[in-house]
Amino acid sequence: MPTESLDKPAAAVPDPAFYQWLAGLFIREQTAETLGVLKAPETRREFHDLAGEDVLRGRLDRLLDVAANPADPEDQVLDLASAYALLFLGVGGSREGVPPYESVYTGPDGRLYQEATAEMETLLKDQGLWLADRREPADHIAVELELLAQLTARAADDAGAAARRRTLLADHLLVWAWEFCDLCRDRDRSGFYAAAAEVLRALLEAEERALKAL
Repeated sequence: MPTESLDKPAAAVPDPAFYQWLAGLFIREQTAETLGVLKAPETRREFHDLAGEDVLRGRLDRLLDVAANPADPEDQVLDLASAYALLFLGVGGSREGVPPYESVYTGPDGRLYQEATAEMETLLKDQGLWLADRREPADHIAVELELLAQLTARAADDAGAAARRRTLLADHLLVWAWEFCDLCRDRDRSGFYAAAAEVLRALLEAEERALKAL
């Protein structure tokens, strides 16, 4: 859940805490602890306070409703770990999986470590950002979302961060993340990651509107 008080660079731009939270959902499997946070009543209240618009609130509610599954907590953790492996770790293969890497969507032949990876490495280095425990390629959806969170938090007072933020959105996330969200919606049997992807879609829709308004 969003745990930091982060300033919005503009009213129409989503709170960066959402991007940090989604990065955590997509980088690793859920635990009983993380699911417990999602089930807490105060989480829903905090999300609603940060959301600011009905579409995003509705999609957040859907995700929290899925997380509130009354199943045994241990069984729920195992079920979601299985879903994560099928979708994002390659267990599901090309028919059931959802590659979390931009290069697969924008590069030739659906391969990893293409131009998008190099461009993302440059963005990370240019901003001087260090992402904790990064073991994935720079164009992993979670890495891009974590970078977006950090750039958003700095953008109001840092013109360079604001410019890199626009580049990250216009040249990366708004190019490929739609298809990522579509595949999560279509292939996730648990409903959890499909709902998380719909939250991401709502955030990116808001970002797209904000960019067009510049």
